Amino acid sequence: MGNKKKELALELSKVQRECKDKKIPVMIVLEGLSVIDKGNVINEIIEELDPRGFQVIASHKLPKDTHMPFLWKYWTCMPEKGKFHIYDKNWHGECLRNRKVSREERLKSIEHIENFEKQLIEDGVVVIKIFLYCEKEQFNLEKIRKDKHKEFFSKEYKKEKNRWNRWIQDTSFSFCNWHIVDVSKGQGKELILKHIMEKCKQGMEKEKTREEKFILAEEDEIKYDFKRIKELCLAKINLNKTVEKKYYKKQVKTLQKKLQKLQLQMKEKKLSLVIVLEGWDAAGKGGAIKRITKCLDPRSYEVVPISAPNDLEKSHHYLWRFWRHIPKPGYITIFDRSWYGRVMVEPIEGLCTREQWKRAYEEINQMEQQWQEKNRVILKFWLQIDKEEQKKRFLARKNNPDKAWKLTKEDWRNREKWDLYEVMVNKMLEKTSTIISPWIIVEANSKYYARLKILENIVYQLEEQLWRN
Repeated sequence: MGNKKKELALELSKVQRECKDKKIPVMIVLEGLSVIDKGNVINEIIEELDPRGFQVIASHKLPKDTHMPFLWKYWTCMPEKGKFHIYDKNWHGECLRNRKVSREERLKSIEHIENFEKQLIEDGVVVIKIFLYCEKEQFNLEKIRKDKHKEFFSKEYKKEKNRWNRWIQDTSFSFCNWHIVDVSKGQGKELILKHIMEKCKQGMEKEKTREEKFILAEEDEIKYDFKRIKELCLAKINLNKTVEKKYYKKQVKTLQKKLQKLQLQMKEKKLSLVIVLEGWDAAGKGGAIKRITKCLDPRSYEVVPISAPNDLEKSHHYLWRFWRHIPKPGYITIFDRSWYGRVMVEPIEGLCTREQWKRAYEEINQMEQQWQEKNRVILKFWLQIDKEEQKKRFLARKNNPDKAWKLTKEDWRNREKWDLYEVMVNKMLEKTSTIISPWIIVEANSKYYARLKILENIVYQLEEQLWRN
């Protein structure tokens, strides 16, 4: 390595330490023409980096599953805050090299990539896209090949170059464009190191100006923002619906047997199911999960209880931990609470910024759309009870030694903010009840009625989807 590149490499190692201190994750995307030795370029980048703070991701070694959203594997291997990930080939190359996709699928992939990169950048990730080409080296390679191969090689090269030209134009977004480098020139690798440092420094400057105040808003401000929807959904629900115990027991058994058969058909058709259960504390989510899973094959479902994020989860984008639990073909994942905490709990508790909260609605809708495009059904249930019913259930838990553990000080504290939470839930229902993934409101003052409604909806939706397939 020349003196100039050595100096730049040492400077980059300093930038790496600064990014670590400021907890800024960096994703370096390397793509290029097939004649480029990207391994050599990666070696130049990592020459002086602390090996504990970076990882090279070789995309061809990542799991390949055509039944999963193609961005799934990149969501699950993104860097923690303060670390560098260098991607040798990536989501761009995967799309470009797949010749079997239709024009519609290609455009949809570009849309998903744009949303993906935008979400990461808005969350503070530094995304650096570098495309490598080498006109001089390519010319020399053409000259040394035998005459009978020269014409074919030249045509293939031109096709590859044209494909990348179109792709780079389509995926150079205003917030994240491509940096194109000719590595045949003497300063090519120096330009790469300089560009990485420049983007990292810009990311650190941007982090300084990010909103530091994590308390979202006072109660009056939220009420003013949501005045129009204060009485939109929850206050109009009839919570007096109930069923007889005898009828309930009979119907539950019938529905569970149907669900058991449907699970086998799901396996055959490679259909996956995501069930999201949200609702007030003590609304009956746990009881509903028990009735759903009672007759299911335990090897083919997973229940994911969601609580406050741990340190590892906090070091990633908030959607990272949910992408890790996306069900495989033929499997079921049940979320006991979910990603909707970002738009209900976190704003009120001051755990996210106003900016993070407001953009989360669109981010959530985009994620659910990607999940459903790959033969995956998402059912979202909101379990609604009134304030008096909640108090009754809290006291019943308190006085029952077998259930007292379920009741915490936090439950009582959240109850004091009931009106504020109700406004946030209404807003969430309005913003995220989409055509492809609507919310199902469950009248849950009667546990029997609520459990039946949930089971009925699961069975109906699965039957309809399996019939379509």
